[in-house]
Amino acid sequence: MLTALVAVGLLSGCHAGRHITPDGWHLHTEAGELANRPAASRLQIFICYGPFLSTHSAMRIEMADGGVFWDPAGGFAVDDSKWDRRNDVMWAGTPSVLEYWHFREVGCNEPFMEMYEWDIDADEAKRLHDIIRKGGSRATGEDNEFRTGTAGMFCCIVICKFAQRFMDQFIHVPEHWLMPHKLGAHLWSQKPSRVWVFVHGEPILKAERVR
Repeated sequence: MLTALVAVGLLSGCHAGRHITPDGWHLHTEAGELANRPAASRLQIFICYGPFLSTHSAMRIEMADGGVFWDPAGGFAVDDSKWDRRNDVMWAGTPSVLEYWHFREVGCNEPFMEMYEWDIDADEAKRLHDIIRKGGSRATGEDNEFRTGTAGMFCCIVICKFAQRFMDQFIHVPEHWLMPHKLGAHLWSQKPSRVWVFVHGEPILKAERVR
């Protein structure tokens, strides 16, 4: 039993069922900004948490005229005809950030989620959008190309690999982490424009670097 408890502690890392903001960041309540701000060129990486363990990671590219959502091995919109999901990707209609949080909070009964967000230029957003969309369209049997379809439990590994291959110019990811919280802990150091924190039953929080 002691061994099992130690193992859970090592896997859950520093969050232990609650969000922790590192030094150098100011955390405050957002006033409806996410629901009302216009779409722009943004990269968003989601890190989701259960009561003890981090559970999932996903990626969203937001653009002024659309975007793409990559949910590797995730459950959002699986077998839901409202959404066009192909190989873990949605681009002809993507969930908003708040729709995705509702799914994690209510559909998955998860206590909190972090979204790391970078403001990027329109050309970069289009480049990443096209790579993910092409990967989502690619047939399973085609080799030597990036494909988005992912086996269970490998969501964080494939996002780490994607970051190394396609985003190394502005995000450095040195490892292929299995547990999403390991990636999340590292992303604080990668100069996100801001980090959004979603906690079950509480107002949305926004973390910004202390100037």
